[in-house]
Amino acid sequence: GVLNQTGGTLAVGSSPGSATLDGDWIQSSGVWSVELAGDGQAGTDFDFLDVLGDATLDGTIDISMIDGFEAMPGQSFDILHANSIDATGLTLAGDGTFTYEVVDTSSQTLRLKGVPEPASAALLGLGGLMLLPRRRRSH
Repeated sequence: GVLNQTGGTLAVGSSPGSATLDGDWIQSSGVWSVELAGDGQAGTDFDFLDVLGDATLDGTIDISMIDGFEAMPGQSFDILHANSIDATGLTLAGDGTFTYEVVDTSSQTLRLKGVPEPASAALLGLGGLMLLPRRRRSH
């Protein structure tokens, strides 16, 4: 079968959880609510969806960090497996700052990855400037 999401919110499991979709998923609009409570096991520490067909994502993933969890830069979360994933129209919203990538394995995986907040990146850059040698002026 085909799940054609044209609005509304898709949420899997119970804080966090997992689900299997036996067919294709076409998200032409709407929201997929993804909860992150840790970076350990998919379906236990963060939401996971296993699509046994193809996934086309043209909506929004709304990310919620729950149970006091805060994702760190570089942490990754494999939240979706499918035969193929087209995420060209996908947007991310919610808690934290994330990017996503589609990773090829025996199937394809949608991976969220934490990135530094802009203020943190700026502070790191300023810290690096402080390490540069200083020039003395000659009079």
